[in-house]
Amino acid sequence: MNPSRKIVFKLDKRNVYSLAHVLGAVEKDAPDITHRIEVTRNPDPEPGDVVVYSFNTFMAPKVFEEIKRLPEDTVKIAGGPHPTAKPDQCLEEGFDIVFVGEGEKVVPEALRDLLHRGDTEERPGVYKGEGKPEPAPKVQKLEEYPPYSETFRVFAPVEITRGCPWGCAFCQVSYMFGRKPRHRPIEDVVKWVRRGVELRDHTFARFVAPDALAYGSPDGVTIRDDKIERLLKALRSIEGLEKVFFGSFPAELRPDSIVRSEKGTELIASLADNERVNIGAQSGSDRILKTIRRGHTVDHVIEAVERCLEAGLTPVVDFIFGLPGEQPEDQEASVRLAEWIMRKGGEVRLHHFMPLPGTPLEGKEPAPIHPRIRRKLGEWTRKGKAEGSWGHQEHLSRIAVKLAEGSGY
Repeated sequence: MNPSRKIVFKLDKRNVYSLAHVLGAVEKDAPDITHRIEVTRNPDPEPGDVVVYSFNTFMAPKVFEEIKRLPEDTVKIAGGPHPTAKPDQCLEEGFDIVFVGEGEKVVPEALRDLLHRGDTEERPGVYKGEGKPEPAPKVQKLEEYPPYSETFRVFAPVEITRGCPWGCAFCQVSYMFGRKPRHRPIEDVVKWVRRGVELRDHTFARFVAPDALAYGSPDGVTIRDDKIERLLKALRSIEGLEKVFFGSFPAELRPDSIVRSEKGTELIASLADNERVNIGAQSGSDRILKTIRRGHTVDHVIEAVERCLEAGLTPVVDFIFGLPGEQPEDQEASVRLAEWIMRKGGEVRLHHFMPLPGTPLEGKEPAPIHPRIRRKLGEWTRKGKAEGSWGHQEHLSRIAVKLAEGSGY
């Protein structure tokens, strides 16, 4: 390979979070190459350029088709959730290099090598098909890297926690980021939120976390109300910050965390601005909750909903239909729980199971949704009783199964 002319990052509304972190790391560790980086939604590279795609499984078919139309001498790099889980597939589809795992510690150096030497060596986190792919070293201290990119103006909610101890069978987080949670310190969260306000890009604050109430927890299970209270009070002191959203997308709450917390819902109601919180129930069947390794029960969901309502918060509860092994009676149990939530004054968001690569349920066929249940979900959606794009996700689940099989998509 000849030294590369420039590096082009393909920006998409679905990869903003990951690119915000990676580009922030490049600004920090390789500021000398930022003038040769372009971030665009419509890449038009020339031969010799490097093009970087970060994508999930459901973006993969379109990405695989797009890279086939790039100039022959373009260096094509893949990163993100799907390449981390399926690096060999990405190479077979035409990529030259795959970034595996967390990108902050390896991407800046690898890109610098490509610009100056035209190549980069294979090592943990950088895979070109030789030997076994190894993930990049994890960022043990989130405060070592910015949560977004000022230079390229790619912003995202501030990530306050990375990693999750629960290992739910359908979710990629524990398997890609590990089970030991890492938290951004309060002072660093405040620093970056304040900086966002100064840049006038944000007059509100949102956060990324697998479970917002587990912020500051050493194990992700023990709830530290004192840490949450200190964080929210510190955020309220930022001049110009108009609203703080906590426990709403993209940082929902586990129902059992709400139950274990002595005053979590009260803290959110009094110190944050969101009137709705997101709760991941996933199923109204204890049998299915156990099968998917969810780590909580239906009783936890019921108590969590009641606590939210008592605090004046509207619970928006997620359900997944089509989980492998799900029977009509399990789906009926989810419908009954959802109807109870709606009668109590809560809201419901509907999802369809998607077999994500790198999880225990990778490639598993979804359970069929019973016609009676399908009619009920459709009725809720049409009448505005429930949110969620479960129908579209049902289509995407077929794509994921085919990608896992290595068959056409």
